[in-house]
Amino acid sequence: MTNAALSRRDFLRVGTSATLMLAGGSMLAGLTGCSSPSVPATDFRSLRQGDVELLRPLVPTILGSSVKNADDIERSLQLLDELLFASSDVVRGGLFQLYDLLQLGAARWWLSGFWSAPAELSETDKVAALQAWSTKDSGFARIAFRGLTQPILLSWFADTKNSLVTGYPGPPQKVVS
Repeated sequence: MTNAALSRRDFLRVGTSATLMLAGGSMLAGLTGCSSPSVPATDFRSLRQGDVELLRPLVPTILGSSVKNADDIERSLQLLDELLFASSDVVRGGLFQLYDLLQLGAARWWLSGFWSAPAELSETDKVAALQAWSTKDSGFARIAFRGLTQPILLSWFADTKNSLVTGYPGPPQKVVS
């Protein structure tokens, strides 16, 4: 019978080998362009190109009838970009991690039930994916859903031009009698 116990020296060798493999893999991913670059996309201050490609098809689904045309989609992305630029590095970094996660097909499937990227889904499928995602039993999935939708909604309706669409006339005017 062989002794299957791992000696301390073997344990250190395995740990060092695994560390080198992970470091090499991440370096290779960075060199080949597989990792998400931290450089903002053209005409944006914070959002990266992958984030823009992920969010552009989702904005009309999230904002619904508030979006009338393609210009509204681009304006909503610009408003979100300004919100992110004004936020702290911690908040921005957390959202970027979520956007990176959503760019992976397996993560999208686990969260929303669809493997395909949002740009490849029909509007019906995007609505179904967001509805299924919002009612998932997983606490992480619900938090991720809010992390995706709330900044887009907040940045859109914080703009005074867009807030009028909701029917809110603005703060009451003081009338001096």
